Amino acid sequence: SLPERLTFEEEAARCCKTLNKIGGQISSKHLRDLRKPRQLPPQVMKLLQAIALLLGHKDVKVSNLKKLLADTLPQKLSAFDPRRITQLQRTKLRALLSGAEVQPDQIATVCLPFTSLAQWCECVMIFLSHTQMLQSEKEKEKEVEEAQTKPSRSSRGGSSLQIAPDLSRLSPEQLKEVKDL
Repeated sequence: SLPERLTFEEEAARCCKTLNKIGGQISSKHLRDLRKPRQLPPQVMKLLQAIALLLGHKDVKVSNLKKLLADTLPQKLSAFDPRRITQLQRTKLRALLSGAEVQPDQIATVCLPFTSLAQWCECVMIFLSHTQMLQSEKEKEKEVEEAQTKPSRSSRGGSSLQIAPDLSRLSPEQLKEVKDL
């Protein structure tokens, strides 16, 4: 289990270390095994689409996904920096990887050679989940801080609340004390 309060950079460093380790475990033999099946199960195709998306491939059509399984894939997976994931990629990843069928234990039962790729994707999703929580906490802290440091709405200049006293009820002495008339 992770310590409770990792910073964004600490979480990114943890994720990079894990991604590097997983990428380094994929051998040439693994890649040959990954390229063997003629027809890949749909959940494996989702994994490949997610990896293609993260590695910056423009064409993530099913027919082109096997090209990802080149001998350079382990190096690309090891060198991946999760800090560069865009909001659009986050949204697409959630759609691709949100189901139980793409979790490593499920992939292992369907197509064992792809388990390490499922672990790699799972690591990225954990990073996204943790950093989103960090971001949400940071935003909440900022809102609380702003609420504590800002004057109340009624005493701030430019608010929509306007007070118009009835000056006819004031004595001449009281009128002398009134400013900004």
